[in-house]
Amino acid sequence: MLAAALLWSCSEAEDDAVDPDAPDAPPGVDAGAPRSAPPDIVLATEELELAEPLDRPAALAFVPGSDDELLVLEQRSRIAHYRLVDDGAELIGSFEAPEVFDGRDCGLIALAFDPEFQDNGLLYLSICLSQQSSGVFRFHFDPEDYAATAASMTEIIVVSESRSEYGIHNIGSIGFDPDGHLWALFGDKTWGDNGHKRDNNLGAVVRVVPNREPEGSGYEPAPDNPYEENPDLYAHGFRSPWRGVMDRFGRLWVGDVGADSVEEINLVVPGGYHGWPDHEGPCRGECEGRVNPIVSWEQEDDAPYVLDDLDAAATTRRVGWLADFYDPQRSDADPYAGVLDDRLLFGDMCSGFLRVLEVDGAGEIVHDVHVGHLRYMTGVAQAPDGHFYVTTYGSCGAGKGTHPAGKLLRIIAAE
Repeated sequence: MLAAALLWSCSEAEDDAVDPDAPDAPPGVDAGAPRSAPPDIVLATEELELAEPLDRPAALAFVPGSDDELLVLEQRSRIAHYRLVDDGAELIGSFEAPEVFDGRDCGLIALAFDPEFQDNGLLYLSICLSQQSSGVFRFHFDPEDYAATAASMTEIIVVSESRSEYGIHNIGSIGFDPDGHLWALFGDKTWGDNGHKRDNNLGAVVRVVPNREPEGSGYEPAPDNPYEENPDLYAHGFRSPWRGVMDRFGRLWVGDVGADSVEEINLVVPGGYHGWPDHEGPCRGECEGRVNPIVSWEQEDDAPYVLDDLDAAATTRRVGWLADFYDPQRSDADPYAGVLDDRLLFGDMCSGFLRVLEVDGAGEIVHDVHVGHLRYMTGVAQAPDGHFYVTTYGSCGAGKGTHPAGKLLRIIAAE
């Protein structure tokens, strides 16, 4: 996938606050008092043994109701079903998603299980159909019949840009909010004016209610979306929002891949204009009504985040990613001793720095700390055993022809 428009970044990085004239702040939460001490941990990785290496892995997720099963998306079209065993993972089975276009950054992009998966078996994938179109598709996951799973593909929402000549700036992460609404990130398909527009779903976060009927398809807009002119829309002003995550308090965080000089992570404001194409990174000049990223970093190798990481690769390529907030409610075990609770892992796919971000209930930064090094990350998921597991792509670009093998890793606290 990768790497959403792969290898470009965004503008100068100063962590300005949200402009006072912008729309309302992100959803308020009672996140408790922030911890006074910064995260005191160094993170490392363990590679899991696989019978065969992964081919351009794009994302992963653990199967609800299982202690050890996960799905891994491979960009070209395969969904692989694994079980964790000792120091590795064994392949249970796999299936191919139909109609996948895998040129450039296109292909299989992300996945999410329905909140009622254990009752309805519904799985959602974000998929490219062509260099102009990408969207969310529903499957009925049946581990006893992978062919039937593939054949159950149903369209939920597709967004297109007829002018696009490249398979980049596509759909990104998908997920569900606490009310069961599906959110999805759509890039501008290289036409920056889409970031301004509110009459289409490009360069935006959409939020919908997917059709869950056995033979149904399509969606209804989420009933409380903020735009009268486009009831699908939740927020706009994004260029290539590749990775996003919703924390357990209902706040949506989005990493937006930039164009020229800066990567950014946004705490999404419902109804907010998040800046693209008027600016990359924090706004300068006329900023009325615009939402600034909560953190951003320059493309240069002397950027502070890069200098904090002695192992960071010297590269002008940048692709910002964010992993997840560690949720202490997901597991009785905690291999990170509480240090990562409700803190966001984020980093740069190309240079490799790994950081932990903590914010308070108002969305203000409390801590932003370097904790390790991890290159080529494409997906992260917290398992029932409490660990984060990671897919890595093998390189920082989609590339052509032979591609380095991807890996499945476990994030551990270093000794």
